Amino acid sequence: MTANPFAALSGTGISCHLGAWRESATEKKPPEEYIVYTLMRTEDAHADDTLTDYAVYAYLNMWSVENPIDTAAKVRAAMRAAGWEMEDERVEYEEDAKRFRTSWTWKGWESG
Repeated sequence: MTANPFAALSGTGISCHLGAWRESATEKKPPEEYIVYTLMRTEDAHADDTLTDYAVYAYLNMWSVENPIDTAAKVRAAMRAAGWEMEDERVEYEEDAKRFRTSWTWKGWESG
């Protein structure tokens, strides 16, 4: 499993950011479509009182001006190819942001 969603999504062409989108020298305003993500790790498996595996959860939010259906399919394919399992997916329109928000919870594992 690729434990970093940024690496997993690099081939999609979608701008990807840890925590939040921030203005940079190359991006002065939010792109038409971008992803922000956070990670959580929990101890998942033990053997002989020793940690053997972590469960890793990636929480992705993709913000899109246009309908996100095609891009969401690219995200699903990239995350699955990197070894992640999708727990859930939600799509809604955020009136305040004037954008669609597609949210996912992904689960993977790392050796302890």
